[in-house]
Amino acid sequence: MKYTYRDDNIMKFLDMVIGSKAFSEFSRKYSGMLIPIFLILGLSVPGAVGYIYIAEMAKFNAESVLVDSAHEQVALLRAKVDSQVSMLRFVASSIPEDEKLDSIHVSQMIESAAANSEFESISVVLPNGTVYGKNGYLNAITITSHHFKKAMQGADSVGCCAETSADGKTYIVAYQPIWGKSGIVRGILRGFYPTRKLSSSIISGAYNGQAYSYITDANGRIIVDTVHKDYIFSRKNTFAAGAGNILSLYKKSNIEDTSFAEIEANMKSGTESGFYFTYRDIERYTAFVPTGINNWMLFNTVNGSVIKEQISESVGLMFISLALLLFFAAVAVMYTVWRERLILSTLEAEKEELRLSRQEYKIAVDQSNKSIFRYDIKTESAKFSYSTSELFQANEEIENIAETLIEKGVVAPESAAEHRRFYASIQSGTMYESCEIKLCKPDGTYRWNRLNSTLVLNRLGVPMYSVISSTDITEHKEQEIAYERWRRSVSSLPKDKSLVVEYNMTDDICENICGELPLHLEDMPRKDFASITAYWVNRNVCREDANQFSLFMNYCRLISDFCGGKSEESLDF
Repeated sequence: MKYTYRDDNIMKFLDMVIGSKAFSEFSRKYSGMLIPIFLILGLSVPGAVGYIYIAEMAKFNAESVLVDSAHEQVALLRAKVDSQVSMLRFVASSIPEDEKLDSIHVSQMIESAAANSEFESISVVLPNGTVYGKNGYLNAITITSHHFKKAMQGADSVGCCAETSADGKTYIVAYQPIWGKSGIVRGILRGFYPTRKLSSSIISGAYNGQAYSYITDANGRIIVDTVHKDYIFSRKNTFAAGAGNILSLYKKSNIEDTSFAEIEANMKSGTESGFYFTYRDIERYTAFVPTGINNWMLFNTVNGSVIKEQISESVGLMFISLALLLFFAAVAVMYTVWRERLILSTLEAEKEELRLSRQEYKIAVDQSNKSIFRYDIKTESAKFSYSTSELFQANEEIENIAETLIEKGVVAPESAAEHRRFYASIQSGTMYESCEIKLCKPDGTYRWNRLNSTLVLNRLGVPMYSVISSTDITEHKEQEIAYERWRRSVSSLPKDKSLVVEYNMTDDICENICGELPLHLEDMPRKDFASITAYWVNRNVCREDANQFSLFMNYCRLISDFCGGKSEESLDF
């Protein structure tokens, strides 16, 4: 029988799952295409699911990556701004309380401080707006600004100039109060810090430097930005009306997972947040965190193509992994198929060998005139074949065989004790056991049978059942009985007047001589019946009876008469 993986494995599985006869026929016809289809599905379906999962995880992780990077940038920004404000505070506290703010000494102090800091200029501003220093512009704005008023009240303040200087530069302006006697603020020390010097402090390290950053106030106006190819604002007129306001841009964008109102509220409250937006058909991912300076927010943004590239790399690795997995799975399937075919081929060969062995066994049993049945030690029941069940006058199975056959009269009364002993010995674990019992046939006649038992053990060596053969030995038993009867009759003869010679006609050899009748036997041969007959003719038979003795003791005649049914003959000589 030829084994096919298609028929015996895949088709059986499909028949069981789908249960459709029409589909079963279709699948059997086109089953050669099913394995490649399953392999393609096994690659595409997990691939599609994996792509969706990776894309969602990439979008989810984008916010976390951008927020973490923004916190790092804010820490660096704060450190840089705080160091400059601390220097300005030190200069303000170093001006003597009785020193005039327009003195040459004060002027030299602030010029030296400007030269040794990152401030482009430092000046002294009086409460009335008078400015002493290198750069005196923005005078009118200064005295009316919120930050100037806070500084005049004695607080440190950092602000942002909304306007630019004549050369197009924008500045962060730091204010420090100059204290006079009796704790009165007598002026302000003002420093101009170019925003371009802060750009290098907020360069994003997210996604290998492919993200970019900008700082806005709570109203969305951009204060500082990094130079990047994906920057979404023009470099010109950044602070022109509405041109540099991030909220104006978001209002024109398509925002996902949140709303413009929620973004605006988070910026005003200083709550960090992240979202995805599309502006001019380009998708971007952004996150913002508060800087802790004047309600400023730091935005960290990355172009959608960067995320898509990351997704593509992850999906590519996933497909390579899936392909390798499916390749090894296919190899495993092919090996399994080959292995199953080999095993099945071996099993088929063993099955055929077993079939031949059974036929040989059946022929051997039939030719040996034996009947065989199995005896279950645990249940004490026997299972019979047809021939055996006819012999024991039973169905295919009989319980408590030791007693049942006796009760049914199948076992002759004189054999009952031997029959019980035989099965009791098997139950006790005797490996080999035999008995000779007389059984009653259905026609009422009795036949002698010899039962031979051999135990079959399990893997633990515990007896499970016994294989019992039954052989009809009636003729042999009758010969034994006749022989025994003959021996008893011979033994009754007087020893000095009798001589008994036992000769095995089959093997043509003399086996025994007993009796004390005085005859010449000293050198009688023990083999070759014709030689023994000649010896007797020459030593113990009178000449006139020699011919009659030779004819009577002829080997061929005796065998022929025995086969003809003669069991006893006599001769006087």
